[in-house]
Amino acid sequence: MSVTPEELGRQLRQPEGALGLKVAEGMNKTNAQIIQYCQEALALVDGEQLLEVGPGNGAHAADLLAGLPHCRYLGLDSASAMVAAAREKPHPQLAFMEGDLLAFTPAQLFDKVLTINTAYFWQPLAPALAQLNRCLKLGGTLVLGVRSRATMAGQPQFAEGFCFFDGPELASALESCGFRVSWQKRPERSVTILGNVLEKEALIFTAIKEAAC
Repeated sequence: MSVTPEELGRQLRQPEGALGLKVAEGMNKTNAQIIQYCQEALALVDGEQLLEVGPGNGAHAADLLAGLPHCRYLGLDSASAMVAAAREKPHPQLAFMEGDLLAFTPAQLFDKVLTINTAYFWQPLAPALAQLNRCLKLGGTLVLGVRSRATMAGQPQFAEGFCFFDGPELASALESCGFRVSWQKRPERSVTILGNVLEKEALIFTAIKEAAC
């Protein structure tokens, strides 16, 4: 893919057009490991209702529900191109809608919420975490995956519009929003969208809603 780091950064924040679709396909590959880690942490049980914030083109969504015929999934994404792409392959357990997290009013509360590589765009962070809390049932689980500050900082495509985190500071922010938090570092190694081999460090947070925020 021939694209400048600046344009790649814009497409990662808000994919659109033909390039956005290609970037989403690239993200499916580069995010495969962190998606797997988050799926393990999510530990879905059949019959649960799952909200994913920022699913992109939704290519991984059906795999999250594999073998769980009574689970239901809603993917909320702010990019219309991603929602359209996700809807191209209908699945009876999956639904996708376009919308901004902060303006989202769920028709029902969810058992679990998943969000991967989205927290970089939440500036300020606290309102978004509070909204994730409001989407969950009491005792429900939020699984949040990001890559560490050391992994992300210094890459030119992330020079503008991204905010990076270390584990303790993000854990503290979640705790301030009514969650009981555990987290772990997990290693990744992949080829980036720009074609570079990159050793990465994923941070996987499992946050249980103990109180309303």
